[in-house]
Amino acid sequence: MVSIDVFTVFLILVGSLLLGSPLALVAWIRPIRRWALSSRGARLGLLLMLATITFFLSYFALGRLVAESTYWFGSLGSECSSCDATGFFPTEEEQLNKTAIVNEIWLQYMFFPFVRGRCMTGRERICQLAAGLLRGSPPGVHAIDYLPLPGVGLGSGVVTALWASLITRSRRKTLDSKGGSTLAVQ
Repeated sequence: MVSIDVFTVFLILVGSLLLGSPLALVAWIRPIRRWALSSRGARLGLLLMLATITFFLSYFALGRLVAESTYWFGSLGSECSSCDATGFFPTEEEQLNKTAIVNEIWLQYMFFPFVRGRCMTGRERICQLAAGLLRGSPPGVHAIDYLPLPGVGLGSGVVTALWASLITRSRRKTLDSKGGSTLAVQ
């Protein structure tokens, strides 16, 4: 059984709102909105396109953030010979290869958990340095560690689709019983 703590769910919801809401504002652009209101298929296409873009942007951005934080705080769970107040001070070799190490960790997080541990870039020394940063994590496949990445991605896509659907819904003025106009939403 997979147990997800409340804090993880909270982070997924907040991340989804923060990442999904701004991209939905694209639907406010008058030519795009007018095109989306022209037919149901156009509206659905806009919603799917915005949701897909938001999913990938948030998935990759959050994955990069996790990779960067793994680089800086990766050896907290292990003994460190050159630690500073944060718990980790990269060696000179790790500082010189920071970008390559972060890219290797990022690629490992972007794929499914069973890929973790494989060398994605093909540079053996970089992969050894990245494995040294990941050594504090328990061995084996732990899918629960990867759920926040696609969770925030899917959540932000849904938030974008909901906001964009509210923005592009059709509105018509109708007359109420007293002859005044009201705004009817369909």
